[in-house]
Amino acid sequence: MSINPSDVSNYLLQGLAEAIEATGKGTLILSGGSSPVPVFAQLAETDFAWEKVIITLVDERNVAPSHVDSNEALIRTHLMQGAPAAARFVPLYNNPEAFAEIGIGHVALLGMGTDGHFASLFPAMVGDEQAFSLAADPAIITTGPQGSPVHPRISMNLSLIEKIPHCCLLLPNQEKADLFEAAKTDETLPVHYLQKALGDRLTIFA
Repeated sequence: MSINPSDVSNYLLQGLAEAIEATGKGTLILSGGSSPVPVFAQLAETDFAWEKVIITLVDERNVAPSHVDSNEALIRTHLMQGAPAAARFVPLYNNPEAFAEIGIGHVALLGMGTDGHFASLFPAMVGDEQAFSLAADPAIITTGPQGSPVHPRISMNLSLIEKIPHCCLLLPNQEKADLFEAAKTDETLPVHYLQKALGDRLTIFA
């Protein structure tokens, strides 16, 4: 399996272009981790109306941007160079006003862990209504130490993610593709609830 970064980049830019045409701006919501880095590199080389784009994160480790595990640092290093530096970045770390600044975004690039988590919504949180219920208020929530690396987390909840018009998920290897398939019936896996919430609106790149 091999994800074509150009395909993902084109998907994200098309969604942003539609939003800019309709509202004058577009909000791009990104995940951290290694899988999206080739996509970031592709976007960084793309001529686009970046000055009309807001870039933010679907989740963040609750660490300073100078920390090696910061998703913000990853985005600034691999994406916000060259033309995309004209975009406005809205951090989640140390920013209680993040939701007020971002609102409902337009395009989201999501990843999935080998435990089936997406954003920073982990298996131990399944059943947490604020995190997973679509009846919950759309929000950016905080958690205790989770994941690998283990850090307290900041994350959009599923209710907020579900309202983003364009969402895609990267499945960069067969292990994750198989897990995603298993999640269709396995309610212990967080991504099961993403599948259920978004249905055909979730675009898969594998």
